Amino acid sequence: MKKLLYFLYAICLIGCSDDDGISNTAGTDAQLLVKSINWTRTTEGRTDSGSEEFTYDGNKIVQVLRTSSINMDIYNYTDKYIYTDNLISRISSYNFNEELQKQTFLEYDNSDRLIYIEVKKNGQLEYYASLEYGSSNTSFTYTAIGVSNVFFSETTECQIDSNGNIVSFEGNGIDEQSMNCSYDNKHNPFKNIIGKGTSIGSFGHHFSNSISGWLAENNIITLELIDFNDLATDDDDDLSTYSLSYDYNKEDYPRNISWEDNWGANGTEIIEYY
Repeated sequence: MKKLLYFLYAICLIGCSDDDGISNTAGTDAQLLVKSINWTRTTEGRTDSGSEEFTYDGNKIVQVLRTSSINMDIYNYTDKYIYTDNLISRISSYNFNEELQKQTFLEYDNSDRLIYIEVKKNGQLEYYASLEYGSSNTSFTYTAIGVSNVFFSETTECQIDSNGNIVSFEGNGIDEQSMNCSYDNKHNPFKNIIGKGTSIGSFGHHFSNSISGWLAENNIITLELIDFNDLATDDDDDLSTYSLSYDYNKEDYPRNISWEDNWGANGTEIIEYY
């Protein structure tokens, strides 16, 4: 399960588009921006919760204030966003004492597609990754190298649908996993933030810790993950499935989300927009 969460953290911005060049069947062109998200998550009888507040300059994201209660411990931190040539180039994360904890650096090609990511924690390089894109923009290869604490090397092959949503991946290396997922045809909550890169978008950070932080053009409704490492050891947790349901506002953006997995975990989210 941890490997899934780490990978989703890495790829959650893939598929986001800054313009309407990719077709979308949602029924409105309203340019909404997320104002806040309140979420709950229940796992093995324990319920955690959190809230997030979003600030913008026009359609550029400026910062996200996050508060969460995890196993009865309270966490507060802030992410601040820096743009270069209208693309997000750096995200700096601070703790409740406003001490810098983490920085994520992003680089793009001439088509505004992300090609390199570098993550530092407490000033020390943690990992770096590169992306290479297929000629038809229906696939990409993600290669990551971990250099801090635990060395790792992994390569993931991802497939993308006509709307720019990741529909499957195959991972090799530390994470030998495969994933398949499906989407609705409504707007993703974060689709209108500019600077994420065009075509199949940017990479390496998510705007929300909630399930809606899986960013794409649309909203994920089912996900199936097979962990071949667990499968090889005959563990009983090699297959994980997730299902999500949505209540949409009149502009076809999610406002209430509920989800559950095949292990009994579940959660809810309430999204408000500007």
